[in-house]
Amino acid sequence: IYFEYPKILTLISYFPLLQLLLLLFYITIAYAVFNLSRKEEQNRVWVGMAKETAHQLGTPISGIMGWLDNLRESGISEDEQREIMNHMEMDITKLQQVSDRFSKIGSIPELQKKSLPEELQRSLIYMKARASSKIDFKLIFDEDQFYFAMINSNLFSWVIENVIRNALDAMDGQGFITIRLVSIHHVNHIEIEDNGKGIAAKDLPNIFDRFYRTDASRNSSKGGSGIGLSIVKKIIEDHGGKIWATSREGVGTVMYFVIRKYQEVPMK
Repeated sequence: IYFEYPKILTLISYFPLLQLLLLLFYITIAYAVFNLSRKEEQNRVWVGMAKETAHQLGTPISGIMGWLDNLRESGISEDEQREIMNHMEMDITKLQQVSDRFSKIGSIPELQKKSLPEELQRSLIYMKARASSKIDFKLIFDEDQFYFAMINSNLFSWVIENVIRNALDAMDGQGFITIRLVSIHHVNHIEIEDNGKGIAAKDLPNIFDRFYRTDASRNSSKGGSGIGLSIVKKIIEDHGGKIWATSREGVGTVMYFVIRKYQEVPMK
């Protein structure tokens, strides 16, 4: 006759409860770690966006300051003053565009039929006036072809200017930046080539990842936000296109863009 269970059986009956407590403990730790990593990710996004904002605003602000210094100089003719005022107006417009660009992040871009040579030329002229005179800028395309695409002009110029700015940062104030535009079948191909310092082979597959920075970028005073090229990639993909790059250290970098051509819908 047994009046109670053996002690070992009593302890075994508590084992499922102990397992449940341990499981809840592990879940709590996992949630705490996930929540902490999410907050850290949010902080990195805010820091990255702040740096990217400063990076975007830097070009027009430094341009305005430079034009003001030119205006303060004596002996400037009226034609030169008029040209300086035109450049300052372009920089003020660029500040408005930067504000509009960040307001469009996360939303579906409004696309319109645009001529790619005109869009590229506009970005090239703007960046050339704010770069070293020892850098040779070229835009190469066949003038007999049509290069229309459905794009958002402001976001597309963000892409081109960001890539050109990265190329300028990789140079020592001299070299070349060449943009080639080719139309093949139903696709527009854009290449932006520079002869800067290039990108290391180990870094190249990751340059479009968010927060990724190359060793050269981390050690440089001009190091960017780490999200510039990830934004560029997202904009291109939102336009239904693709982007990739090739590079060799000490030789230069080529950025490739593919955007579908605008096709007229035949009327029935």
